[in-house]
Amino acid sequence: MDAVRLSANTASMCPGDTHKFSAAVLGENDISQEVVWAVTGQQSADTKVAKDGTLTVGKDESADNISVVATSAVNNKVSASVKIQIVHIIIDFGVDQVAIVVKCGGSLSFEAHIVGINLSSDAVTWSVSNNTSKATSISQEGVLTVGEDEKAATLIVTAMSVADPTKSASVNVKVEGSDNAKVVGYSVGLSDMISLNMYTYVPEKFLSDAGANAVFTLADGTVTQQPLSEFKKASYNGGNTVVINTKMVPAYITRSVTMKIVGSDGKESEGFTYSIYEYAKDYIKYATTETEYQKALPLVKAMLDYGAYSQLFFGVDASNLANYDRVSNLKLTEGNVEQTSCDSVFNAIKNEETGTLGNEELIYQNISLVCESETSMKLYFQNKNNLTLDQIKEKYAIKVYDSEGNVIPDDGCEMQVEGEKFWIKIKNLGPVKLSSDYTVEFTSDAGTQRGTVSPICYIKKAMKQDDMNLQNLCKAMYLYNKATLEYIGQ
Repeated sequence: MDAVRLSANTASMCPGDTHKFSAAVLGENDISQEVVWAVTGQQSADTKVAKDGTLTVGKDESADNISVVATSAVNNKVSASVKIQIVHIIIDFGVDQVAIVVKCGGSLSFEAHIVGINLSSDAVTWSVSNNTSKATSISQEGVLTVGEDEKAATLIVTAMSVADPTKSASVNVKVEGSDNAKVVGYSVGLSDMISLNMYTYVPEKFLSDAGANAVFTLADGTVTQQPLSEFKKASYNGGNTVVINTKMVPAYITRSVTMKIVGSDGKESEGFTYSIYEYAKDYIKYATTETEYQKALPLVKAMLDYGAYSQLFFGVDASNLANYDRVSNLKLTEGNVEQTSCDSVFNAIKNEETGTLGNEELIYQNISLVCESETSMKLYFQNKNNLTLDQIKEKYAIKVYDSEGNVIPDDGCEMQVEGEKFWIKIKNLGPVKLSSDYTVEFTSDAGTQRGTVSPICYIKKAMKQDDMNLQNLCKAMYLYNKATLEYIGQ
């Protein structure tokens, strides 16, 4: 046995790299080729060499040089080693990121300073991303040019090491003078009706445009729009924003909404995508460490349960329930719906149908709830004489009063005739109003008849039904109403 020969005499590697070395044992006769591998000089516990000669350099390796040694398994006095230079690269732009601003049609020069040991090259490759304009580019000399038609609010400029392409650094570049809107914060409306609120910085170009619209695209491709002028303005972290919001059906709270602003000239802002589910999941995470989030935590979880049981009842995304974490598949809520019995809900609800709902010609039959972004209550009557809607309104003065005795206006109350049925729909009932009483009044030449009913009466009746999905949905609605009242202190 004469010596051990390695496949390389020297090598350069970066933290995180792997490389397989081979060894040959030289000598006469039939010599064993088995060697024992070892690494020396390392600072990281993750820098190791495997039995097959594969060296892994730890991502946190701080040593400048290490050695890999192969020793004959038969004679430990015969060995060979290879010196490994560890290349350390840090890319520093040397600029204050907060101060980087460029206008549409403008340009800006960047420099990247590479600081490292054992460098084979200090060159970098430049790139720009997040741009919407094909005219936005950056040269390999680091000169950024922004297109006149650039719509992005922020560009990302990246310098990547030529010596080690896994090493890079990026800076954000704010674009001014473009058709940009920027969502700077989110909130969710829970106690009134389920809505996603986007606190949005809106450029003057759109604010002064009477024809500008906020356009919403749902996950199923449905597109709706609303005039930008109809949304309220609010201060957010000291800045002036427009609170752009859209109502959400409980069964759809796991689905994303994309919002963009479109001017009357057809120019668009970039789109912003978010979901009530993502907001709620983040809220639960923050509530574990920050006390300011804990007050509304039961309400947020009750909303997720309401969404989940709406999904199950209506068959919407039932494999992706709102009260489960999509990544860990762990439940985000405590299982209050399952743990709450139908009897306990039935006994807890004290509201009753009282008085006379309807009359001899319009005979009251039943109640239902319509689960949209806001819940609506529908009261069904048998239209005994098949009157048209105009005939009903001519014969009867029908008024609906809220729990405070106020007449509900026409935009909050709808009436229709469908075949042999006449129905009254009381709209825009957020969770706080589910336990409120509503009075329906019919006045004719024969006199006045009044009856009182509450949306929660439907929930009470559902507790005696045989439909488990309906019962669970109604229990979730009841618990959502209860959490809402506790949140607002009622």
